[in-house]
Amino acid sequence: QTLIESGVKIYEYQPGFIHAKMCLCDDDAAMVGTANLDYRSL
Repeated sequence: QTLIESGVKIYEYQPGFIHAKMCLCDDDAAMVGTANLDYRSL
């Protein structure tokens, strides 16, 4: 099933600042942490 069909809420990045929990997943591994998604932090 897709993420949306599973009930996951997806928000698109808007210009500005965002401090969010993140999860990068594939079939073998997942990583969870925090990140600042702005040009000064990347």
